[in-house]
Amino acid sequence: MGAGAVLLWDRGTWESEGDPLAGLATGSLRFQLRGAKLTGGWRLTRMAPRGRQVSWLLIKAADAAARPRDAPDILDEHPLSVLSGRSIEALAELSP
Repeated sequence: MGAGAVLLWDRGTWESEGDPLAGLATGSLRFQLRGAKLTGGWRLTRMAPRGRQVSWLLIKAADAAARPRDAPDILDEHPLSVLSGRSIEALAELSP
């Protein structure tokens, strides 16, 4: 049994700024995204644990690729799959 419809929202490449294994071990991984939708600098920061769950916070760097604060949400502006061009609702209708 599956988890429902799945959408490939973005695709591209990423490049770590420094050693990615060391960044993960210390809880702060900096990297560059070169995607169809998301680009520029990003950081994954490990949050304080809540019980057994490990949570990470994804933070966009304040760089030339950062969207203005008053820009629409990127998910609202670009909701379709980069693979099929369909919405998650359209894909769900195709699922058995």
